[in-house]
Amino acid sequence: MKQVIDHFAGKQLQEWAAGNSGRRTMIAVEQAKRAGIVYPALQYSAEAAELTNWLEKRHVKVVTLGYVPEKELGDQYSPNYKSDFFTKRHLGRWNLPRKDEVSRFSLEDFDYLINLYRTAELPLLGVSALSHARFRIGPYLEGYTCCFDMMFDTQKEGIRAYIDEIKNYIDGYGKR
Repeated sequence: MKQVIDHFAGKQLQEWAAGNSGRRTMIAVEQAKRAGIVYPALQYSAEAAELTNWLEKRHVKVVTLGYVPEKELGDQYSPNYKSDFFTKRHLGRWNLPRKDEVSRFSLEDFDYLINLYRTAELPLLGVSALSHARFRIGPYLEGYTCCFDMMFDTQKEGIRAYIDEIKNYIDGYGKR
């Protein structure tokens, strides 16, 4: 069953990404104004906060969107103007988010959209495919390349190494 879901979800992601292929271009962090971070909230909340702080020190405004794989948000999650969450209740067919449920985030004109996870997370891949961000950074996931403009290999090292690669790339871009 998982293979069937992955197959049809992959086709849907390709369709969404093709519809959002607009102006994909990387800019230097000194010119960036806004960034979005999508992440699995149960796993990487601390890492999302760390990356948010790092970007904000570079004068980039950050909005985060965490996925909670439950029907309802627990009390430990507090949406605010800088962070929001979505749950299983916001998913539709093929374990992908319903467009209207994540449109406030996906329609944002981010300079960077950073996907902070290491394995295929269909709800988060859906947000990335729908995103109107200028440049989508994510993990290398064979079969889901349509969701990202730049991918980093996350299988060799842990999430910290992945975050360090993202930081190094963003910091070094434009200085080359």
